[in-house]
Amino acid sequence: KENEPMRNLRILQKLIASGVKLDGRQKFYYGRELLFNGMYREAAAVLEDFLEGDGWAVNKSEACYNLWQAYNALGQESKATAQQDGMDSAKITAGQQAEGGTAREDRVQQPEEKAAQTGTVQQTEDRTAQTVQAAVDGGRIAISGETVETGNLTENQKTATMFEVGKGTVTVRVVCDDGKCNAGVTDTVVLANTVLSPEQIQLVNYGENIEVRIDVKDISETVAGQDKEVIESGLAQCRETMPELTLGRYVDISVFVKIGEGDWETVTSTGEPIEVVMGIPKGLREDGREFYIIRSHEGEYTLLADMDDDPKTVTIRTDLFSAYALVYGQADRMEESGRCGLCHACPTFLGICCFIWLAVIASVVVAGIILLRRKKN
Repeated sequence: KENEPMRNLRILQKLIASGVKLDGRQKFYYGRELLFNGMYREAAAVLEDFLEGDGWAVNKSEACYNLWQAYNALGQESKATAQQDGMDSAKITAGQQAEGGTAREDRVQQPEEKAAQTGTVQQTEDRTAQTVQAAVDGGRIAISGETVETGNLTENQKTATMFEVGKGTVTVRVVCDDGKCNAGVTDTVVLANTVLSPEQIQLVNYGENIEVRIDVKDISETVAGQDKEVIESGLAQCRETMPELTLGRYVDISVFVKIGEGDWETVTSTGEPIEVVMGIPKGLREDGREFYIIRSHEGEYTLLADMDDDPKTVTIRTDLFSAYALVYGQADRMEESGRCGLCHACPTFLGICCFIWLAVIASVVVAGIILLRRKKN
């Protein structure tokens, strides 16, 4: 923002303070921000470090010019002269980049920035991807219009969504086993905002590219021993109230994030739950079946109910990512068991959950007490 000249610098410094190791392009941006804010000695050190590593030729050439500016400002003319040899490839001149604050607006553009301005992005050639224009609002990605789905549940769905945010991009991709799994997310914006921090989103707005990947695969043959034990134990406990419950398959749901050219990092939990949709294999579909998900995470199980009415899919809300199991039972037999139709755990009276009856009774008692007190007064 124009009234916050050190905003981008603070974002990068906060990332460094949180333990994030800057990659080459981030070092380039960090060195420039230090330069733009008059921290010439620190800028020179960061830009020198960037030039010693790998990076795009255009970034290297511009970094030489920025380093020349820093050394000139420090009065170190000999070091400034040594940087002139690296400024020819991008043809950066004082006329193209002014000193100080205007250098930010006149700088050499990166390929992603040019693509964002012209409305063409290389990744849009991928027929499995869709591109969505987005903005940053309060440290979160915001779009206008309807929610964006991503996955392979239908022929029309795209398995990847790229959000063009400022000068960078956030790409969310759903990866499934070929021919074995179908899955997706109902709101891709929520997924991105939940997985990424406000600082990371602002970094994208400044020009970084971040990828988010959600992997869904059948692990029935490879499920870890501990997860299998937790799920089987949970299944046994659930059968006390739902005796017809049957194991269908084991599934792993994992989330990964990659910033720039860095490594993929695993995300095991998120600040808020996201909706994940999984396709039910044809071999398990049958009239009258009701499906659930049992999640195993850090030695504990959780029974998750299906949130949709589609007989071909199961929708759950989860904030933990690890091993899951698709289980099912006969809906009519569960109703005959005299258990709640919502959670299938608590008993019912006249077909209504006993906890609802207790809530109604408690409300009546409280109302009666209030009326009696008013009469006395």
